[in-house]
Amino acid sequence: MNFKIVFLLFGSIIFFTNTLKANSNSKKELLKEYYKIKEGSTNYLLKNDPNFVKSIKKEISVARKLSVDSLTTNSYVLAISFYFRNRNSIQALKLIHEAEVYFKKKNKEQYTAILYTLLSGFYLRQNDFVLGEKMSRKAVFLLKNEKGGVDYSLCLTNIGTALLEQKEYKEAIYYFNKSVKQIKPSLKDHLLYRQIEVVTLSSISMCYSRLYDTQKAQKYLKEAKFKLDKLPKNDSDLVGSRYVKAQVLVFENENNIEMALNSSIQGIKISDRIPWYKLFFLNKAIEIYKLKNDSKNALKYALIKSDFSEQTVKNDQKEMLNISRVNFKLAENEKINSLKNKTLELNSINWQKQRNLLAIIALMVLLISVLIWRNIQLKTIKIKSENRRIKIEKQLAIDDLDKNKKELSVLTLKHAHSNDILSSICVELESKKSSFKNDQLLIINKTIKKLRNNYSKEWWKEFEFRFNSANSQLIHVLNKNYPNLTRNEKRLSAFLIMDLSTKEIAHITGQSINSITMARIRFRKKLDITNDSISLSDFLNRLN
Repeated sequence: MNFKIVFLLFGSIIFFTNTLKANSNSKKELLKEYYKIKEGSTNYLLKNDPNFVKSIKKEISVARKLSVDSLTTNSYVLAISFYFRNRNSIQALKLIHEAEVYFKKKNKEQYTAILYTLLSGFYLRQNDFVLGEKMSRKAVFLLKNEKGGVDYSLCLTNIGTALLEQKEYKEAIYYFNKSVKQIKPSLKDHLLYRQIEVVTLSSISMCYSRLYDTQKAQKYLKEAKFKLDKLPKNDSDLVGSRYVKAQVLVFENENNIEMALNSSIQGIKISDRIPWYKLFFLNKAIEIYKLKNDSKNALKYALIKSDFSEQTVKNDQKEMLNISRVNFKLAENEKINSLKNKTLELNSINWQKQRNLLAIIALMVLLISVLIWRNIQLKTIKIKSENRRIKIEKQLAIDDLDKNKKELSVLTLKHAHSNDILSSICVELESKKSSFKNDQLLIINKTIKKLRNNYSKEWWKEFEFRFNSANSQLIHVLNKNYPNLTRNEKRLSAFLIMDLSTKEIAHITGQSINSITMARIRFRKKLDITNDSISLSDFLNRLN
């Protein structure tokens, strides 16, 4: 009995050991296969060979079988980057979704964060800075335990870039500084971090340029230049383009037009594969040539921009259409899965309950429809009623204005008539002066003076009140734009609006024609009317 137990135990140990060896050998074989496929993928990638697509699919499949998350992530990132670079966003987004589902199941947050970082970069390239920022913040949250790493720096840089493009310059500077300072000392020589450092320093320089702090902008630009010179010469054009853009903004702030132009032309040459930067440099070159009145070169770069923009817009439209298709397809897949689950649940429910539920839903839909229709009807009635009220109020206002104008004209005529009477009395008294004694003459002179100095003061108050009511727009404009006008000048504007001649104004006010003429000349100067072809009446009517 003991012998049998020992035999079984020994056999189990041998079986378990052989199984482990077999699994180990299988894993070694898979690992060899993975690196062999990866070598092929890398060669296809360097040659931009279409066979890369087949090769990378095999590479991802083998990496997933190996269950080595770092290798799987590396393969996904390589494939996604390839698709984005070749503007095949539909495949890139499919792979991101596939990888996201895979890593979420395995609860590997740091690898999911890398995918969000890639997606963030894509949205930033599409000028969707809100979504770009959102994806970067998601990645930062998932990488909270990976602080000090290059991926964490990249996410912070992406947030800073999104904020920079949204003109949140101070907040952007905070994230760019944080991106540079949080890195571990051991990773400072990492090539990707060195690239991030140049991008970040250039971006900080741009922020300070936008804030018109030229001194700080120059300081960070010099630091970026120092770091850029230490990068390999065949380095990413994105890094160089970001630096040159910062350089253009600094030269612009310094009003150094020639250097800004040279930098813009340099930027055009190095940004062929980065449309958003190329368009920026083309716009700057055109703008500067226009400032220099060099229409020939301005036209040259405008034509280049036109051709480039047309092609870029076509590519962007195609890409955005692809994105829409992918998102729609993913949404449809989610709906299908959701519907399948609901179907399974509904199969376990009694048909009677389903029918009752559908009846309730139908009733609710009908009720909501009736309520919506009723609401629309009430709104329509309310709008019509409001329109009628506005129309009536408008008509009343017009009638009131016309009434005031008529009353003003009648009042003016009445005053003119009273002035005629007073004037004739004064003339009559002056003609009879010789027949009066000295003591009587003194009284007569005082009477004439009083008559001339007190032409209807009450009439003026009434006239001004009615004129201000009928011409409120003119009074408002005069008070706002010409606050130094005297009361007499405002009265003169009233007579001019009524299209009265100098002689008629003199007659009404009891002044001489020469006095009115001089008053008109002074009034014209105060209103700053330099064009002799424009009359005072026309100018005031335009203001009215």
